[in-house]
Amino acid sequence: MSTSSTRRLIWIYGRHTHCQRAARNLLRDCKTSSIAWLDVPGAHARRQLGQTRQAGVIDAHQGLDPDEFGAVSGAIIGGGALIMMTPAPANWLSITDSYPPPWLSDGLVSTDLNTGFIKRLIRHLQTAPFVEVMNADQPFERTPIAAIKPDPQPQPDKAIPNAEQQVVIDAITQLPKRRAPSVIFISADRGRGKSAALGMAIKTLKNDSIRVSGPSRAALASVAAHAGAAMPEFLPPEHIQPHHSLLMIDEAAALPLGVIHQCLNGNPHCVLTGTVHGYEGSGRGLTLRLAKALEQQGVDLIRLSLHQPLRFPAHDPLEQFTDQLLLLRAEPPAINPQFRSGPIRIQIEAAASLANHEQRLEPVFAHLVAAHYQTRPRDLRQLLDDPEIIIHSAWLDDQVVGVSISRPEGGFSATLTEQIYRGERRPAGHLIAQSLTFHAGISQAAMQKGLRIQRIAVHPDQRRCGIGLALIAAARELAVSKKLDWLGTSFGASAELLDFWQQTGLKCVRVGNRLDPRSGSHAVIMLEGLSQAGRALFTDARHRLAVHLPDQAEHSLARWPQEQIRHLMQDLPSPQPADIDRLDLHTFATGQRRLLDSHGALKRWLAQSGAASRLSSRQQQLLRTAVANPLDTASITTAAGTAGWREALAELRKSIQQGLSISDE
Repeated sequence: MSTSSTRRLIWIYGRHTHCQRAARNLLRDCKTSSIAWLDVPGAHARRQLGQTRQAGVIDAHQGLDPDEFGAVSGAIIGGGALIMMTPAPANWLSITDSYPPPWLSDGLVSTDLNTGFIKRLIRHLQTAPFVEVMNADQPFERTPIAAIKPDPQPQPDKAIPNAEQQVVIDAITQLPKRRAPSVIFISADRGRGKSAALGMAIKTLKNDSIRVSGPSRAALASVAAHAGAAMPEFLPPEHIQPHHSLLMIDEAAALPLGVIHQCLNGNPHCVLTGTVHGYEGSGRGLTLRLAKALEQQGVDLIRLSLHQPLRFPAHDPLEQFTDQLLLLRAEPPAINPQFRSGPIRIQIEAAASLANHEQRLEPVFAHLVAAHYQTRPRDLRQLLDDPEIIIHSAWLDDQVVGVSISRPEGGFSATLTEQIYRGERRPAGHLIAQSLTFHAGISQAAMQKGLRIQRIAVHPDQRRCGIGLALIAAARELAVSKKLDWLGTSFGASAELLDFWQQTGLKCVRVGNRLDPRSGSHAVIMLEGLSQAGRALFTDARHRLAVHLPDQAEHSLARWPQEQIRHLMQDLPSPQPADIDRLDLHTFATGQRRLLDSHGALKRWLAQSGAASRLSSRQQQLLRTAVANPLDTASITTAAGTAGWREALAELRKSIQQGLSISDE
């Protein structure tokens, strides 16, 4: 058992300079290099992965990113402390964030934010008995708080594994001997020594061919410290290639699912670690998703877990406070069997009400955590503070069994819409409006108003019971009542998800050319027109998909399951490329439209127009190369005779513009 001291949470409030002075006084016995001082919201969270700290300071005077609270609290050792510096409670709610959160939609500013998350945080700080509170504006003698005295830490190179870690080390050292392709997944909460176990396994193996990867080099600090001289060179995830040697990926839950699948491809012996309830992603959720994929590939999945805290004692109050504040352990409650077939009630949840009622907030957020393994604490703040979020909940008797999150999009001016169309602006938070305008090439799409269903989550025991359809019907009813033009969604496509969404009345209007790193698949946009203008937009988008999808299938979607492409093509209108090609070529030549979005138009123009023959031989070769393989940017750059891809793309646009001018003569 751990003999570490419990960790502390010290809340210092008042004037900024007073808080800073008080915090530095409390930190006088800590090593400066072992203090995480987080003063710019959103800038530091990922840097805490794999780190060990004597103390952490979160300066919330300019704003607060909940990810940072989760990150630094898990890095602090026994006897250490997390210091929260905030404005005075009476003033905090009236002070706006200097750094707007990344999820804030275009056109909104910090003053538009709700204050539910901060209100809830203040309530937790005021009611948790272990929190030490200091009013920095009062003389220090009135609120004496002892200086932070972190526990001494053993040298990593002299660390002795506990029983749980030894099981992990033994499994890793035996993995290369297995004949069947196998993946070991090690899950644990923060501070349980999973990274240390990887390092000790590397030290035991002493094998030069081991490859080690993770979200960043810094995130592997603990692995490196325990591996010592045996630590291999860090390999970025994007550089991992198929190989027979052992591959280790620490903190895999912090990586997008698509990246993980690419890393595992062609690597028969892999070790992954993930935090069970981490700010960076849920190892539990990742395990469930990996298990299904690996089973289909015939790969053995070996699950191991670590439970005993090493960095701090069991039942540590700071860990319990963090879990409660950020709802990291929230799980959908068990469903009473006698109510499983009862009527479903859908209602809209007010964010302010959720912030004030934990018994309602927890099951709502738990469904989102269960449905997406990379749900993060900042998603909780968005749920409570984003003024545009619309929350629908599905109730079976007195229990939440489903949740959907929607947000309005579009309604832009003609000027901004033109800028989006030309690729000069990309308004945050308007995924469908922006993509249909820029990628699909529908010049006025962003002027229309719609409702995007951003996330939908149904209780694991109540799936395929019509709850998801009921939530979507409620979103549709709301969109109609607000006189919106369309209802839509976007997601990483899979056969299962496409089948579900096609039952809802929405149809595919756009398939992305690039793999979505979060899902490992191509993103699709599905839409339903609600108004006359929305139905016209839907029809236009379907006609464009009929032209674009066959071209995409030859290149960007060549590895996508062909049965899915055929399924999407089944009820599309007959392709009429003439007018669409003309617009696609013009916006590519004169704007920022992407090559993959214009490839089909370029191919047909080159085959049918005599104008290209009047260009220079280099220009003709450049066009032929771009048509032959639009994904091969290196070959296109060589054909253009330029130093880089950006210059090559400019040459390609110039050549097409010149060719179009010849065609118009």
